[in-house]
Amino acid sequence: MSVALLGVAHASVVWDLDSGFGNETLGTVTLTQVSADEVDVAVVLTDAAFVNTGHGHDNTGNGHDAFTFNLDLTKGYSIQMQNTSIGMFSLSPDTAPDNEPFGSFTNGIDCSGCNSGGSHPFSGPLDFSVTDSSGISISDFIPNDTPGKYYFAADVRLPDGNTGSIAATTAIDPPDPTPVPEPSSFLLLGTALFGIALTRQKVRLRLLRS
Repeated sequence: MSVALLGVAHASVVWDLDSGFGNETLGTVTLTQVSADEVDVAVVLTDAAFVNTGHGHDNTGNGHDAFTFNLDLTKGYSIQMQNTSIGMFSLSPDTAPDNEPFGSFTNGIDCSGCNSGGSHPFSGPLDFSVTDSSGISISDFIPNDTPGKYYFAADVRLPDGNTGSIAATTAIDPPDPTPVPEPSSFLLLGTALFGIALTRQKVRLRLLRS
């Protein structure tokens, strides 16, 4: 999915984390295009919390990461935690991070502050940025190779104590943002209004003289 960036600042796309646990929506993933070389990611869970269950860091992709996603980029990009995510989350060392049964992804994030297992959940949110000096856009977040074509997945615990993975396959398109006029547009508008006022004044003077 691509997003037009020309003339629109901070364009966003929201995804539902609604695969797993009976297809109940348990969170959202919001991608925001901040600039030509930065996309911000915000993961917000509802009635669930991040955990680190079944994660062995064995570089085989077996187990669960707190959050996984797929990028159509080379490894020239960088990922940095933001705000409350600092100290709670860290990049997964796995070469093939995954969240069974939703397959493997190119990138994984651990809830290192959750400890291991599901006994120390963290409700989040998870906020991080992905930057690439060569350019990055929302359309660089692509589905994985599993039949379900999952874009994102998370390892979570429900209030009843059950743990497992949830995933996202569907984007929710928000209302089109209203473009903000550039300074040059304001200048043209002001010049036009001044011209109209001047013309009206000349017409009024002619009528008074006649």
